[in-house]
Amino acid sequence: MILFKGRSTLKQYNPKKPIKRGYKLWCRSDMSGYMYEFEVYQGKDDSEFKRFGLGGSVVQKLTKSLVNKNHIIMMDIFFSSVELYEYLKSVSIYACGTVQSNRKGLPSLAVDKALKRGDFDCRITDQGLSYFKWKDNRCVFFLSNYHGTEVCKI
Repeated sequence: MILFKGRSTLKQYNPKKPIKRGYKLWCRSDMSGYMYEFEVYQGKDDSEFKRFGLGGSVVQKLTKSLVNKNHIIMMDIFFSSVELYEYLKSVSIYACGTVQSNRKGLPSLAVDKALKRGDFDCRITDQGLSYFKWKDNRCVFFLSNYHGTEVCKI
């Protein structure tokens, strides 16, 4: 979010963020912060990328240039979904990131109360997606189409 207090049809409002009003930018950048692509959010549109919702369509647009190049991308909870990760794997883009526990298509894992702090549970889907649940103060859910399916001991 880029702070902006003037009048503009592109200005967004999000009361839960530190910068509540301004221009919302979607961007693809590397670990050092160098920005490769960006898009200014302009509100609802009739895009060709409607299959995965708003977050998935943003990822599709910003990764068009990475198709079949075996890149690894990291994303946060807003963008992650099982369908998007399956699509990205089919076009040789590997992804991992946190995911909401109630997303459609996720396998079931151990009950929260059965896990102590530091414990984890994981499942591998038939499509090769790794789904992890790790207990800290609360449970954190992680989805990946990049990490292998072999079992390792910690």
